[in-house]
Amino acid sequence: MCYQSETVLLNPVVAIAGPTGAGKSELALRVAEEFGGEVVNCDSLQIYRYFDIGTAKLSPAEMRGVPHHLIDILDPDQIFTAGEYAFSASTELRAVR
Repeated sequence: MCYQSETVLLNPVVAIAGPTGAGKSELALRVAEEFGGEVVNCDSLQIYRYFDIGTAKLSPAEMRGVPHHLIDILDPDQIFTAGEYAFSASTELRAVR
């Protein structure tokens, strides 16, 4: 007797973490370029518009055409809780193909 199981292939998620100035953005870009991926931002300040100085936020040219999510999504006077971030990040991760 032979059983055939249904295989579900999921897109892998690579988390890149480390201290400020360690090269996380460059590594994320290299991984995304190599595997056709996208970047979902997890920096608590890069979600805000106008916070370009002091956050090491990449310019559009530095993003090298790699889609980035959850960057510049809020004005500085808007509150964004950890729960709201978790919901937004999980939504973005599901949308990335």
